[in-house]
Amino acid sequence: MKKNPENILVLNLGGLGDLLLCTPALRALRNHFPQSRIFLLAFSGSAGVVGFAGKKGEQLVHEIICADGIGGIRPVSGSSGGSCAGMLRLIRYLRSKKPDVLINMRSIGSWSGSWKMACLCFAIGAGCRAGRNTAGRGWFFNVKLPETHFGDMHEVDYNIELVKMLGVAKADRTVFLQVDEEDRKHAEEFLSENGISGKDDIIGINPGGPPAKRWSLENFRAVAAHLHMKRKSRFIVTGAREEAELGNAFCNSGFPVVNAAGRTDIGTLIALIERCRLYITNDTGSMHLAAALGIPLVALFGPGHINKFRPFCLETSCAVVYNKADCAPCERRICDMRKCMESITPDDVIGAAEKLLE
Repeated sequence: MKKNPENILVLNLGGLGDLLLCTPALRALRNHFPQSRIFLLAFSGSAGVVGFAGKKGEQLVHEIICADGIGGIRPVSGSSGGSCAGMLRLIRYLRSKKPDVLINMRSIGSWSGSWKMACLCFAIGAGCRAGRNTAGRGWFFNVKLPETHFGDMHEVDYNIELVKMLGVAKADRTVFLQVDEEDRKHAEEFLSENGISGKDDIIGINPGGPPAKRWSLENFRAVAAHLHMKRKSRFIVTGAREEAELGNAFCNSGFPVVNAAGRTDIGTLIALIERCRLYITNDTGSMHLAAALGIPLVALFGPGHINKFRPFCLETSCAVVYNKADCAPCERRICDMRKCMESITPDDVIGAAEKLLE
């Protein structure tokens, strides 16, 4: 690897949480190689969070390139994640950046994923290829960070240890998240239009996520009913566009609820979460947003890799509710049994919420 690489390409083809948790490592790269140009390849649905994840005025990367090429930041013209022609255009665009170093900041979860990532890395043509050697599946990297399949460290630490192998000496492990004043204004307008004033105590509810990671809507309702009866709290439901109906179903609960699922951009979502007195959520990207903002947080874990993806924040501001099942962790998106999530009771969550609210 060059002592002072001219161009660095970072790959993170994950979700919102994956992108947010790699930002401390991106910041460390930026500080250690101030003369280098850093490019990030990500999916458009999650890439935007990087623009909010530095200190005020801090630019973590020079360009974000959207792998799917739709509706994101600086997409490759005409590219499409679903077509061979689109993939070839994307590879040509990445090669045009002439990266000296390529860094993949994600685990490699399967051998099929290993071969796909190897083909992408070799096609891009960077001389130095760095990444996780997840259970031996990172064989094609020049710089390999050992990792078990389910991981023994937090995702933040894996990414930091990886860039340290490239010579980065110091790294701030803090996940920063900026809130734009214009987004705060949009959030307050959204709340006002839905009958919530600046004096109201708001509790955020995030009932979505992959089906295997969802706590039942009835349980969320039971918790919210208790908190409303005791504290007269107002509630706001967050989630992705495809979870809007889930939010609508929660709204029919007999207490004040506003459904924001699918109705905001990433900046306004961050501002809405910042406005919450408490945030109760499944294991989702929004969980990591709340943790980075320091909002009191109750996180419900089931099949997820808790060592790697638990909220990265002070324990005093966060309660992780987790009853390990004999089959956890796993990587199922759909599960008929869901023993891990069904073992969590409303009383478990109410107790954790009350402690944080006090």
